[in-house]
Amino acid sequence: MPLPFTLSYQESKIDPRHTYNVRAQIFVDNKLIFTSDTAAHVITDFEQTHEIDLLLRGVR
Repeated sequence: MPLPFTLSYQESKIDPRHTYNVRAQIFVDNKLIFTSDTAAHVITDFEQTHEIDLLLRGVR
């Protein structure tokens, strides 16, 4: 089930020499039920900055 999201950041705080990643987790009643198993490079990877897909997997 796709869940759209937006993350805001201050461009002045970004160091172009650094690498920035996004991961995701979903909790229900403080229990982790879904997590991404990869990190998506964002911000300084201009190909992926505007729209990314994160695949979350169920946690056992």
